[in-house]
Amino acid sequence: LRGAVIMAETAVDEALAKDSDDARMIRSLLDEQSIGRVAAPAGADALMRDFRIDRGEAETIAVARVTGATCATDDGPAIRCCRALGISFTSAIGLLAAMAEADVVEPTLALELLAKLQRFGRYDARILDDVARRIRAALSSKKGGSPS
Repeated sequence: LRGAVIMAETAVDEALAKDSDDARMIRSLLDEQSIGRVAAPAGADALMRDFRIDRGEAETIAVARVTGATCATDDGPAIRCCRALGISFTSAIGLLAAMAEADVVEPTLALELLAKLQRFGRYDARILDDVARRIRAALSSKKGGSPS
């Protein structure tokens, strides 16, 4: 599974429940098998109870725990659970910064997407400032200048 993108069954169901741009993109990635759908291993119920998280997050964390994968979540209680269990995790904003730094997403587009996350997300100002700095540094290095 190294390098694979996988989603727990319930997380997929939750993501596809709405008719949104995100749901359509996830459905497309599932159809083209860029994202794998996996059954959750045992332990999700205990995680739900112990950390007061929903089933989708609990199954996602259980999959990450068993496979050694990085858990992707923006859910605060799920992030606390990952920290407590020593499971690596990332968030949408973290992925955006990493993709801009790796030039998977154009830094100018990344700054536009960051503005949307800032408007609709619940991110601390310190985190937003750090990610904006990282993206601007990626933009500057791409242009051959120094980061501002």
